[in-house]
Amino acid sequence: MSEKKHVVSLSLGTSKRDKRSEATLLGTEFLIERIGTDGDFKKYQELFREYDGKVDAIGVGGADIYVVVDDRQYPWRQIQRVAESVKKTPVVDGSGLKHTLERDTVEILQREGTVDFRNLKVLLVSGVDRFGMAQAMEKAGAKVTYGDLMFGLGLPFPIRSYNQVRKLAGILLPILTELTSTTLSPLRLLPNFDFMKFYTPCRVFFPPHNKTTAGDLAGVAARKGGNFNAL
Repeated sequence: MSEKKHVVSLSLGTSKRDKRSEATLLGTEFLIERIGTDGDFKKYQELFREYDGKVDAIGVGGADIYVVVDDRQYPWRQIQRVAESVKKTPVVDGSGLKHTLERDTVEILQREGTVDFRNLKVLLVSGVDRFGMAQAMEKAGAKVTYGDLMFGLGLPFPIRSYNQVRKLAGILLPILTELTSTTLSPLRLLPNFDFMKFYTPCRVFFPPHNKTTAGDLAGVAARKGGNFNAL
């Protein structure tokens, strides 16, 4: 059996969901950890430097190195600098899976008749983050509500088409991706709106509402007293 691999996911999210587990995949043993920093960006940076060269892979949690619209990448400069500060250990943020596995899953479900996405009402938390799914569902003919403004910035404006995502991304992302997490975080707290109503008419939710998302839905729900388990 191969030497045990150590993988750690460093997250800007809450430390209450920290975990440490072991698994064996294809004959290789893995020690897998998740470490949250409760929004403390300085601690986040320090952990990347601390684990550099000491683990086999570092995952970017609670953030993305970049987001995508069509074929264009928009790097989050602050996160990109953190990732580039790591010199020895591979740093990943799941973008490869978003581009391949998530996209292919929608296409396979549609092609094999498992799920007919045509005219199906779908809530996608972020079209620019889950870009593979966004593009695949547009192609499949789903009626998607994109929550980028709602869950990313806390603005009560659903986006009703991927074309609108394209237009808004072209205007906003060149600016937003240059801002720091300290600047962006207060923006998410400004409005006081009931985003839960956008779940009611939808039949499918991506990512699933009981999972941690890039927008940290659990934190948003807590601020609004939302109970996702009841949906």
